Parts: sequence; structure tokens; C-alpha cells
Amino acid sequence: MASSAQCRRLLERLARGPINSFQIMAELSICRPSARIRDLRAAGHEIRTHRQPAADAQGVEHQGVAHYHLQSLAPRDGEVSP
Repeated sequence: MASSAQCRRLLERLARGPINSFQIMAELSICRPSARIRDLRAAGHEIRTHRQPAADAQGVEHQGVAHYHLQSLAPRDGEVSP
């Protein structure tokens, strides 16, 4: 399934640091970043969102662009969270 591959790529990228919607679309070829973030959250990963200005690929500044931060990974089966 394409969405599972996208989720995997996005989670790997989030583990390296924050990323915004425009970067997700450009760097990871994910057309619907918010849908993949929702999938990752449903899988138990804690991802924070805040909105701030950001420029798109053409350099146009946009207000309220979602910036995502991975707070913690979902516990694996059999693991207990502290």
C-alpha cells in the first residue's frame, strides 16, 4: 500500500527533526501530509503540530503552515511506556 510506504518515509524523516507541509510534499513526494500525519498518530506516534509562516517552492510566503515535530514513537508490541 502506498500510504504505508509514505508513512514509513515520513516517520524516518520526522525522527531527524521538524518538517513542514511544503517540505514533506517536496522532499518526500507526499501529496497529503496531514493524512499521513493522522495515520502515524493513529498508530500511536506522538506528533505535535504548530502553525507558522513558511515559503513554498516558488518562494511565496504563506501564513499558518503546519510544522510537525515527533515527540515520541509508539511503543512496540510488548513494550511498556514509562
